[in-house]
Amino acid sequence: MPQITPEGLQQIQEELHRLKTVGRRQVADALRAARQLGDLVNNEDYQQALAEHDRLERRIAELESFLQTAEVVTAAPEGTVGVGSRVEVRDLATGERLRFRVVGASEGGPVEELVSADSPVGRALIGRRPGEVAEARLPGGETVRFEILAVESGRTTG
Repeated sequence: MPQITPEGLQQIQEELHRLKTVGRRQVADALRAARQLGDLVNNEDYQQALAEHDRLERRIAELESFLQTAEVVTAAPEGTVGVGSRVEVRDLATGERLRFRVVGASEGGPVEELVSADSPVGRALIGRRPGEVAEARLPGGETVRFEILAVESGRTTG
């Protein structure tokens, strides 16, 4: 069962709403405009609009399926890294301090300082506490070791 933070859930729900409303309307308009050009078999605009319609509907189905199976994780146990936690670590090889948030697999990426719980680093950190060392083997074969310095639960108020 995929895990997702409440914020990630909201983003997916917003994307799904946007695709079902604005996206479908745009594709319908493109199909309508292309049909007015006549011959549909040799009509490149019509073929492109059909392909876009197929992509749109596949994405809608993917998001709906995800939402049916996703588990919303609101917080890890206090002081333990889990989905939704904000973590500060020190790379033991370089001494560099890093801060990021552990999120579900469908959320964000390193550019946004988000680490998927399903990534090698995320899997290594889950369940750990400050003072512990997490070791992760990266896809390129490199092994990284992080000392966990601090964990914030990720609990949200409201």
